[in-house]
Formats: sequence, C-alpha cells, structure tokens
Amino acid sequence: MKKCPSCNNSLPDSSVRCQFCGTDVAGAPRVQGVTDIPQRQSYSWGPAKWLVVAYYVISGYYILSGGFGILASSGLLTGGKPNMLGIGSGVFTALVGCGLVFKWDLLRSVIVFFLCAQIACGLLSMLMFSAMLALGPAITVMMILYGLNVAVSAFMFYLFHAINEDTYG
Repeated sequence: MKKCPSCNNSLPDSSVRCQFCGTDVAGAPRVQGVTDIPQRQSYSWGPAKWLVVAYYVISGYYILSGGFGILASSGLLTGGKPNMLGIGSGVFTALVGCGLVFKWDLLRSVIVFFLCAQIACGLLSMLMFSAMLALGPAITVMMILYGLNVAVSAFMFYLFHAINEDTYG
C-alpha cells in the first residue's frame, strides 16, 4: 500500500494518482507494516421477490390464454368449426408461456419476438381504433384492453431480462 503525501489516504501500490485528492503518487514509497485491504465480498441478491412473482404470474397467464385460445378455436366450447389459425395462435402463446416458466434457451428469441409483436400489434390496433372512439363505449373498452396488453407485454419484456439476467447473461 502507498500513502498519499497530500491527504494521507491509503492507496493500492499500482496507483499513479490519488483517487481522493488527485495528487501524483507515482513516486510515493510503499508504507511498511500496512496490510493490503481485503476485497469486499460481492453480494448478488437477484431481482426483488415481487418481480419474480409477477414474472411467473404473467407467464402462467400466457399458458392459460394459449390453452383457452386452443379450446375456443377448436370448436369444443362453441360447437362450431375449428379455426386452425386460432389453434396455431393458442399453441404459440402457450408455448411462449412454457418457455418463460421453464426458461428454455431454445425459445429465447421466439419469446423476445412474441413480446415485441404483442407491443407492436397492440399499438397498431390502438392507432386504428382511435379514429372510431366516437362510435361508442365498446371501442373505448377495446382501446383500454389493447393499452393494457401493450403495458403487460412491455412489463414482461422488462421482467424477462431482469429475471433471466443470470441465465442468459
């Protein structure tokens, strides 16, 4: 360790300038009898508990939403003809939810695409329906639901990166 000749603070041997006062300490002699300061232990507490809970709640919502989409589109609930596009959408949504819960690395880019697509489609839908707000309360409710979908997808995008920071780097 070195001692700064100006402010008398202890500095590492490799110091060229004092980090406290800026004095040149390149020529300062090493102080005898001073032991090196032990390195601080790094603590990584991870994300807040409520963020983890929110992450899994929204992931579960995607699984349930996808499952309901599969049931509704298959015609089992309504007795109608199956809608293959709706079934595919439900399977995709449920798969994204499972990928979030089980942290499947294979689906990482699919999940990011899904969340970005949810945000983009929600904003586009809000833009399209904004011209029809005068038509009644049903359009207003749809605008609120699309806005909620955008907010949830954006929050999940944040959660995905905050919760999986250690998993995906």
